[in-house]
Amino acid sequence: MRHTINLDCKTHYVKKDGTFPILLRVSLNGEQDYFNTGYRIQEIEYDKEKKAIKKGIKGAGRYNQIIDSQKVRIQKIIDEFDRNGELASISRLKEKYLEETGGPKSKCFYDFVGNRIEWERTHTKIKPSTFRFIDVQFEKLKKY
Repeated sequence: MRHTINLDCKTHYVKKDGTFPILLRVSLNGEQDYFNTGYRIQEIEYDKEKKAIKKGIKGAGRYNQIIDSQKVRIQKIIDEFDRNGELASISRLKEKYLEETGGPKSKCFYDFVGNRIEWERTHTKIKPSTFRFIDVQFEKLKKY
């Protein structure tokens, strides 16, 4: 299975504060797509020619750790597909990646919120009383 995972930043998605998203461009068997890490950097912190975070700037090590951990996560998913003998595609990879990171799994707002609450319930240490409050508010929102 041929694949590459590279850092890429969509510099044309610059916000007013001068930041743009840190993305990973994943190519898998001739298909490619972008995976958002959820982090943003300043334009001056990104080397467009090398497609890397500039060395010597504050926080470069942290950004590189984030990028490396996301690359490892994607690589593990690809390895899992390979180990199980499953046919890997970008869409299946992205679905699995979002499932693991708690990203949206549905285009319906209520499904998204419900899934996110369940993900938070199993992956975080939020108090049960907080979840009771969240559940009540979510039900009110659905009735509205």
